[in-house]
Amino acid sequence: MKLMNSFIFFQIYSLNNYFLIKFNIVKILTQNMNKCKSKDGTDIYYEVYGEGDITLCFVSGAGGILEHWKLQHSFAKQYKLVLPDIAGHGKSANTERLKFTMQAFGEDIAAVIQAEDLQRVILIGWSMGGPIILEAARILKDRIIGIIGIDTFFPIQGSLYTKNSEEATKLIMKDFREDTPKKIVNLFKYHMNTGIRATTEGISAISGHQK
Repeated sequence: MKLMNSFIFFQIYSLNNYFLIKFNIVKILTQNMNKCKSKDGTDIYYEVYGEGDITLCFVSGAGGILEHWKLQHSFAKQYKLVLPDIAGHGKSANTERLKFTMQAFGEDIAAVIQAEDLQRVILIGWSMGGPIILEAARILKDRIIGIIGIDTFFPIQGSLYTKNSEEATKLIMKDFREDTPKKIVNLFKYHMNTGIRATTEGISAISGHQK
């Protein structure tokens, strides 16, 4: 694991007219900030941490940004970490892409893995990141040794719910319309510049309303 120079922080406490000085030595994990071109020419920003034969690539969901994975930085002690921002999100927000689909997002992730020439990769997708990593895996093939979905979802067609798909869809959409707008507003209060169009079109794509 590569580390930058250590920084020394100290705090001074007063206790019965005596001063106590507490020293903390903090080592900061080096980050490697990069950009690469997706298939359609969009600049995709990503960061690389740590070292290892196996790479963990963390892919966020709709409206997500790579900073959301900061608690996973501890994995850099054993693995190489790759944290991308998909097109229209975070530091990849500037894009002229016309259609935001799961396939296009998958091409973003594939471009990052290929740019780093990574061979043993585990793709980890949160929420909408689940369908995205499936698309990326189709492109990357033998480079992928594992796929992990976290709180992810999939179209109900072809599932155990097929027989009741129409009824299930009505119930899902009723809950979505009543509850989701407020949640979306609160979500974007935190990072308003992450590409609202990319998020909404991404949700439409995975729900089957856009090809």
